[in-house]
Amino acid sequence: MDKIVVEFLKSGCGALGAIGNIQNILCGNFPDHLCLNYFQSKEYACGFGYGSPKDLDSIGESILVNGTCYTQSTDPDSELYNKLIHGQEFLTSNYFLVSQGSAPTFSAKGSDVQLEIEALFKMLVNAIKTPIAISGLVTFETLRGSCMGKAPIHKKLIFENKSEYFPFSEIHKNKTCAFIMGVVSDPSESSWEIINKKLQTVTCKSPLEDTPSLLQHIHVLILDGPCKSEESISSSITAQCIHLALKGSVILNLNLNIFPIKDIKDFESHLI
Repeated sequence: MDKIVVEFLKSGCGALGAIGNIQNILCGNFPDHLCLNYFQSKEYACGFGYGSPKDLDSIGESILVNGTCYTQSTDPDSELYNKLIHGQEFLTSNYFLVSQGSAPTFSAKGSDVQLEIEALFKMLVNAIKTPIAISGLVTFETLRGSCMGKAPIHKKLIFENKSEYFPFSEIHKNKTCAFIMGVVSDPSESSWEIINKKLQTVTCKSPLEDTPSLLQHIHVLILDGPCKSEESISSSITAQCIHLALKGSVILNLNLNIFPIKDIKDFESHLI
């Protein structure tokens, strides 16, 4: 733990918010009012969820960083099936977003940490004493995760149809550079009950896990190699976008921005 330095930067500004609800994904539902609404990536500093820069048929695990939306395509009729697609706008029925111009309140940095990522997240939440959104560059010693093979738009429940939605083998990689984005909280903290209820609109367990101890949801944008800064991320060095499994994922190096979550704005209310 002493290899990780958490530093206060300044009182953060900007807004954290969401489009849609994770129940849309879990139930395979895409609300009508969102079907034709493309959101502009440049309006957000970063984000994660389920979306596509192309169309409904390719919606899958997604991350937004540096003005671009990246998605692991779920369109079986496309030559890009189960490959990373990208664009400057996106469709979504559930996405957590940090508004453009927002500044992190804390940073967390460490080298040669060798810590299971679940333990890292617990340490960060306990240190900052509030639910948090995290984004930044990491190196995994080992990485476990999964990705969808079917767009959640056909009104079929995901966890009741796992073999259909997750036809691919578990993802397991060693010594992997990546950008991560997600939210983490402690569901047992009674004083966080109100914000944790709001967080339930964007959190869900990995299909590889049964009973996570944290209220969380993290996506991973796997990179082809080391990257010096978040601003250097581009489609030329990105490889895959997956849903992180906490158990068995071990962090080696980290350089994270941390945004305390006091509220989650509704970023779609103007569409209804």
